[in-house]
Amino acid sequence: MRYNRSASRDLSHQHDSNEDRRHRETKRTRNKHTIMGATPFTERILKAKLPKGFDKPTDMKYDGTNDPKEHLTAFEARMNLEGAADPVRCRAFPVTLAGLAIKWFNALPNGSITSFHDIS
Repeated sequence: MRYNRSASRDLSHQHDSNEDRRHRETKRTRNKHTIMGATPFTERILKAKLPKGFDKPTDMKYDGTNDPKEHLTAFEARMNLEGAADPVRCRAFPVTLAGLAIKWFNALPNGSITSFHDIS
């Protein structure tokens, strides 16, 4: 029996190509899944870039026990001061939530928030 190096090389190359293709498909799917995981935000909001130097409002916390309108007013004032566009406001809002408020937010249907108006 003769060993055919050329055929072996072709099979090896084909296997590598299939592996590469599977890896690229998995990576592409994983990246898309990461972007559009379980979140109430639309893809447009998730892809919005935060402005350079944007100060995330981590010092503002709302846990559902105080007046929600008061929290929204303070949050909107902060975002106005930052000059934050609507998608940035949406992305920044969940960092201000805690306790029951973040549970409420996380229970919203996937893709249901298209603008900050949907939250407020």
